[in-house]
Parts: sequence; structure tokens; C-alpha cells
Amino acid sequence: MPILFNFKVCDNASACNGIGACPVKAITWNDEQKTLVVDNSKCTSCGLCA
Repeated sequence: MPILFNFKVCDNASACNGIGACPVKAITWNDEQKTLVVDNSKCTSCGLCA
């Protein structure tokens, strides 16, 4: 089951804790769009970002 990421928790901040917590780097920051990006193809649903 995929993790449902609540983008409001990090308030679309580049310093979101979930970015550093993800062991497979599925969560990144897009500087151009100023938003978090979750690559579901990399996500292992470990829950460390929660």
C-alpha cells in the first residue's frame, strides 16, 4: 500500500524532514516549482517520512 503524503505538513518547504528521512530518496524538492515531489516508483512504503 503506498504512503499517502500530506504536503501541508511540510508546508512545501525545502527543509521538510521527510526529504532527509527517506532512505531511497523518493522525496525531493523542486526549486523551479517550489514544491515537494514524491517519486512513487522509488517509494518502498517504509513510513519513515511520516
